[in-house]
Amino acid sequence: MLRGKFEFHLIVQAKRTSGTIFHRNIYNIEQTNTIMEIIIFEEIDKTRRKIRLTQTSWNHIRDEHPEIVDHEELIKVIKMPDKILASDRDDSVALYFLYKKQRKEFLKVSVKYLNGEGFIITAHHTSKLQ
Repeated sequence: MLRGKFEFHLIVQAKRTSGTIFHRNIYNIEQTNTIMEIIIFEEIDKTRRKIRLTQTSWNHIRDEHPEIVDHEELIKVIKMPDKILASDRDDSVALYFLYKKQRKEFLKVSVKYLNGEGFIITAHHTSKLQ
């Protein structure tokens, strides 16, 4: 049985509006005991904390909120939120909001913090900051 941390990197190229090309590692696989979780991205948020999106959470978001079509939307929310609130139900959860003019709603990303690192647990559109 394999134990430990393994990384699988898929390198992609994309052009930003400035025309420069950047590379991003898209997938990391972590294994602890016998559970493997694919990490779609790790980003540093506005408050300089590391936040991850796992394949499991992305599957949940896509299944329950199919209007969210690209995980890049979630990166924008955690990097440039209009507002960050603490959850009133769980002290370890932060709620990130970014107003989407075309929808006239906020995109809300819920992040659970464990051991100083954040994990996106869900995301959806909402008209209220709560």
